Amino acid sequence: MLKANELAAETTLKNCPSCSVLRRHPPPKFHALEELNTELEKINEKLDYTNSYNLNKSLDLLFHQNKIKNETFKILITRCMHEAQ
Repeated sequence: MLKANELAAETTLKNCPSCSVLRRHPPPKFHALEELNTELEKINEKLDYTNSYNLNKSLDLLFHQNKIKNETFKILITRCMHEAQ
C-alpha cells in the first residue's frame, strides 16, 4: 500500500507537476505507539511521539538505517496510524 502511494505521488509529480494531492491522517493511536516504543527500546531504538514534529524526526532517524529495518519499521508504524482521509 505504501509503495503504491509513493508511486502514485511520483507519477503525478512527474507528469503533472502543477497538480497536488493532499492526504490527511488523524492523530496516531498513541496507545499503539506506546506499545511499539516499548518493543523498540528492547533493541535500543526509540520513538519520540510527544508531538507530530518529534515523531516525524524520530521516524526519519529510524528510516535512515539499513533497508530491512527501514521496511520493518514502516510496517510497524503504519499499524499505529489511522487511515488517511
